[in-house]
Amino acid sequence: MVCQKNGGHYINPKYSEITGKDFYLITAAGDTSKSFIDIVEQELEGFTSCLDGGKTKGIIYGVGACDVGDIRSSSEMKRAFEMGKNV
Repeated sequence: MVCQKNGGHYINPKYSEITGKDFYLITAAGDTSKSFIDIVEQELEGFTSCLDGGKTKGIIYGVGACDVGDIRSSSEMKRAFEMGKNV
């Protein structure tokens, strides 16, 4: 992702309002591989690189969750809970 600036100012003025923020990505999917989520992670990294002080602080890959409740007993659910306590 390329940050588009015009004369030192972001073309989207809202970007200048999002400064010094931490970002978290939590996913849940039926697929058992996280590889298909990689593009989402890359896009998040591209977006946060356009922000002054924006940082990705955590990513949770809740894969293999095909049915309701599958994610509840996963290690990723525990990681998300712990990560959330520190936000």
